[in-house]
Amino acid sequence: MTFGRRWSGCAWWCTAMLAWWLCGTAAGQRIGVLKGGDFTAFDAAVAGFREGLEEEGKSYKLIEILLDPRNQQKSLSALQASGPQLIYAVGNQATLAALGRQWDIPVLFALVTAPWQFGILDGTQRQEARVSGVVADIPLETQLDVLRQILPSLQKIGLLYSVSTLEQAQQIQAVLASRNIGMEAQVVRQTDDVVGVAAGMAEIDLFWMLPDRAIFAAHNRKSLFAHLRGRRIPIFAPTAKFLQGEDGGDLAIAVDPRACGRQAAGMAVDALEGDSWPPAPQVPRTWNVFLKEGRPLRPMAGAVYVK
Repeated sequence: MTFGRRWSGCAWWCTAMLAWWLCGTAAGQRIGVLKGGDFTAFDAAVAGFREGLEEEGKSYKLIEILLDPRNQQKSLSALQASGPQLIYAVGNQATLAALGRQWDIPVLFALVTAPWQFGILDGTQRQEARVSGVVADIPLETQLDVLRQILPSLQKIGLLYSVSTLEQAQQIQAVLASRNIGMEAQVVRQTDDVVGVAAGMAEIDLFWMLPDRAIFAAHNRKSLFAHLRGRRIPIFAPTAKFLQGEDGGDLAIAVDPRACGRQAAGMAVDALEGDSWPPAPQVPRTWNVFLKEGRPLRPMAGAVYVK
C-alpha cells in the first residue's frame, strides 16, 4: 500500500469516527420538555421544536412532561430524574416553575409573554444566566406597521387599561407618539362601568384591546364589543380567539407557535453544542395576521380569516 492510500484510508477512518462520535454525543443529550398546560398552541410549540432539531440534524432525546398545576414539584422531580442537560419550558407557568427549582440546568422558554413583567427575566445576572428563549410578544412597532397596512387612514387609537396594564398602555403610547398617532386612553377602576368608560372616549379609528382580565371579562367584553361595533370602531384583539363568533373582534396579530418552537430549537443546539450561554432572548421571526370575515377591513395577503 502506498503512502497516499494509507493516508486516504486513515482520513476516511478518522472522518467516520468523528461522525460516529458526534452522532453519539447528540443522541446522548437529553432535553426535558415541560409544558405549562394541555393547549393546542403548546403542542404546536413542542412539535416545532422537534422539527427544528431535525432540521439541525440533531437527535437529542426529548422527555416530555405536562406540568401538574396541583403538584408542580412532582412534575419537576420526574423531569429532573430523567437527567436532562437543558429544559425546554413552554408557557409562563412552566418557565416560572422550572426557574423555581434549585438545579443547575439552563432553561430555554417559548410562548412566554411579558417575561420581564412576570419576573422570568428580572435583570439580575444570576437569573439571566439560567434562562433565555423566544418571547411571544411581537414588537409594538411591528404590530403598528401591520395595522397601518390594514387601516391606512389610522390616526388615533383608543384603549382601556387598569393598574395591571398601565405599563403596557404607556409603552403603546410611546410608540404611537413616535409615529405621530394619537391615543385616547381611559383608566378603568374596579367599580367602573366598562361600557360607560368607553362611551366617554373621543372619536378613534381603532380600539386596542389589552390582555386585561379585570376589564375584559366575558360579561364586560360582549357589551363593550357591541358598543364599539355600534360606533363602527374596529377592535384589535390580543389573540385570534377573541375574533370567534358573531360578537368577536375584527383583527389580531399573534405568534406562530410552531415557528417559535423551531426558532427555540436553534437556540437549544447552540447551548448544547458548547456555544456561549445564555443567548440573548429573541423575538418571534414570524407571526400570523387574523382578520374577521365580513368586516370592512382592507384585505391582506397571507392573512388567516376567522368566521
